[in-house]
Amino acid sequence: MSNKERGQGLISKYVWLVETIYKAGKISFKDLNQKWLDDDISCGIALPKRTFDHWREAIADLFGIDISNENCGEYCYYIENREDIDGNGLRSWLFSTFCTGNALSGCKNIKDRILLEDVPSGQKHLQTVVEAIKANRVLNITYRQFFRCDEVINFDAQPYCLKLFRQRWYLVARSTTPEYYRQGPRIYALDRVLKISTTADTFKMPVGWSAHNYFKGCFGMYVEHAMGVSTVKLKVSAEKSDYIRTLPLHESQQEIERACCYSIFSYRLRITNDFMQEILSYGSDMEVLEPQSFRDMVRAKISKMAKQYEESVSETERKIKVDSSPSLKSQTKFTVRSLKNNELPMLDDFVYMACFVPESEKPYPRSIVNDRDARAFVGGLGSQPDDHCLVAESDGEIVGAVWVRKLTDNDAKPKDVPRLAISVKPEFRGRGIGTSLMKALLAKMRQENYEKVALIVDELNFVAQKLYQKLGFVSVGVDGCDYIMVYRF
Repeated sequence: MSNKERGQGLISKYVWLVETIYKAGKISFKDLNQKWLDDDISCGIALPKRTFDHWREAIADLFGIDISNENCGEYCYYIENREDIDGNGLRSWLFSTFCTGNALSGCKNIKDRILLEDVPSGQKHLQTVVEAIKANRVLNITYRQFFRCDEVINFDAQPYCLKLFRQRWYLVARSTTPEYYRQGPRIYALDRVLKISTTADTFKMPVGWSAHNYFKGCFGMYVEHAMGVSTVKLKVSAEKSDYIRTLPLHESQQEIERACCYSIFSYRLRITNDFMQEILSYGSDMEVLEPQSFRDMVRAKISKMAKQYEESVSETERKIKVDSSPSLKSQTKFTVRSLKNNELPMLDDFVYMACFVPESEKPYPRSIVNDRDARAFVGGLGSQPDDHCLVAESDGEIVGAVWVRKLTDNDAKPKDVPRLAISVKPEFRGRGIGTSLMKALLAKMRQENYEKVALIVDELNFVAQKLYQKLGFVSVGVDGCDYIMVYRF
């Protein structure tokens, strides 16, 4: 076995050891050794205590991760600085990188099936910068400034810290030129560095300066210390909220409200252009609620973008755009009226079309309209005092229906509240028919002095959830994979 292979094998064992103790929380050497023997990495050979102690020291030197002993009871081992692995610091990044490398090291035969994102600035200059930071050595940098028509400048700078953001490495450094030195450190993207070298000059870091405090309250790479930290509240669609939860936008993120159709997240940060661009990237799935000044900024940006697109098309292109506009195509003449007795059988079709099926799943069998729940909801509709049904008719065709009935099933939620359902033929959706039907039925129920009406909606049916929320329905609970929503008159 070569020294390289032997070294890679040791790294794998170090990673296995840290991961095993990390997942266990606390573990005795006896239990650890058993897990070691149960894993193929051991080759069936027990882990000697002396080797284990040597590996603990190597892990501390390599990763900065301390494996400590309780020195009492079962003498369990644990990660003493566990928060460093959980956080966003260097130790966490290093360990995560080694874990990834360890997992992929044996994947050469499937290399064309594993795609990774490139960090263009991570290979050419990173080592030089890291060595200069470690030794407090001044760097000579030749740099291209994008915002000044690709002007190239050369200067000496004191490297303070590095930060990785969006597949780019950034260097926080302080120019030694007197005019710029007085202005403090600036941020330079390594992918714009043309040349970089270490000089013989050294420097002392300012007392009390820390990278964490420098970027505290900031999003991305814009650092506006003159701008105070604000409380920002964002309303995020349910479809995108899960993404925000699993990968927070900022370390200060808190979820302060959660409903079936949306969540509201709160942040404490400086409002910078980077943060605005992040919000805009979510489109209509993210809305600024507070502060009002930031909401106005985003609105102005969106208006400017819309105006830019309007002004950028020629008259011919504008005509084509108008003629093919979905909003004009979708204008459908229809009337809303009560269901006639002889039309009752067609409700089965609308019951079936009302069954929400995610794109990744197969449609329900047609026979679902005959199950007990469906029959209880539409069977003999019109025979009970609280039965109401309206339909939308277009060119003699019934294209949508909305109906309500008070279910007598003891399992119905919420109890003693009329249940509403709506269905529109797929080819007629997105034309305002569903909204018109809902508004007409709610108006009818209001006239008849109903207190409230309920409906259920699949947790993945985000389009319907938005419609119901817009009409005034609010989420009051969960029933399996469905949200229960109620409208109060």
